[in-house]
Amino acid sequence: ALLATRSLAGLLAMSCNFYALAHLTLGDAATLGSTFPIFVAFLSFLFLDERPTKALFFWIAIALIGIALILRPQLNFFNYVGLIALLASVFSAIVVVAIHQSRETEPSLRIAFYFMATCTFVAIPIMMQHFVQPSRLETILLLTAGLFGTAGQIAITKAYGFDNVSRLSSLSYFGVVLSFVAGLI
Repeated sequence: ALLATRSLAGLLAMSCNFYALAHLTLGDAATLGSTFPIFVAFLSFLFLDERPTKALFFWIAIALIGIALILRPQLNFFNYVGLIALLASVFSAIVVVAIHQSRETEPSLRIAFYFMATCTFVAIPIMMQHFVQPSRLETILLLTAGLFGTAGQIAITKAYGFDNVSRLSSLSYFGVVLSFVAGLI
C-alpha cells in the first residue's frame, strides 16, 4: 500500500508540477513547488511522530504568508494554477512520508522502481498520441536526463528513508535559488 501511495502521489505531484511550469513563471512555479517541506512538517507530525518545535511553527507561519502572497500577486482571489502548484507540494509531502514509512520493509531501489514504472505505464498511452521521433541529439539528451533523473530518485529515496524528513525537506529550498538563477539566464 505504501509503494502504491508513493507511486500515485509522485505521479500526481509531477503532473501538477508540469502543469504549473507550463502556466506560471518559472520562479513562481519553483517557489510553490518547493513549499512541500511545510506539508511534510504537518504530515510527519501526524504519521511519523516527529514533534515540531516552536521555531518550526514560526517558520511555517512565515512560509504560509509567502504562499499567500504568491497565490494573490494582483489580489486575484483564485489563482487556480498556483493552487495546482501548491497541490503538487502536498502530493510531494505525501511521497516523502510514504518513503520514510516504507524504509523498514522496502529497499530504496524497489521504491524508486515502482514509482518510475507507474509513471511509465501511465505516460506511454498519452505520449503515443503525440509521438515525435527525436533527433540523435535529442535522444542523447533524453537518455542523459533519464539517467540523472533515475540517480536522483534513488538518492532522494535513500535519504528520506534514513533521516528526519522535516530536516531533509528543508534542504529543497536550494532548488528555489537554482530555479531563480536559471530563470535569470
